[in-house]
Amino acid sequence: MMTLKKSWGIILTIIGFIFKEDILWAFGASKHTISYALDYLSIYLIGTIFVLVSLGMNSFINSQGFAKVGMMTVLIGAVLNIVLDPLFIFVLHMNVKGAAIATVISQ
Repeated sequence: MMTLKKSWGIILTIIGFIFKEDILWAFGASKHTISYALDYLSIYLIGTIFVLVSLGMNSFINSQGFAKVGMMTVLIGAVLNIVLDPLFIFVLHMNVKGAAIATVISQ
């Protein structure tokens, strides 16, 4: 099961990198935001495998009857992202790339 998730993560990452600019234009990026969106998506795509494993494992935890544990894993990730975003964006001056890194780490 885990190998299948990794395979899909790799496939989605490759497809994402190939079509990332087209996808962003389709979702409404403008000439003013495309460079920021490309920076964010490029970093986020690198973390796709981690995101898929995280989502899959959380569903597995919930289905085993441990809803509180599943809820806590989501809550920890959300709080971690809230803490890391301003740290990376403003303190470390990483801008949108910092937000993307914070999101991947939080997953």
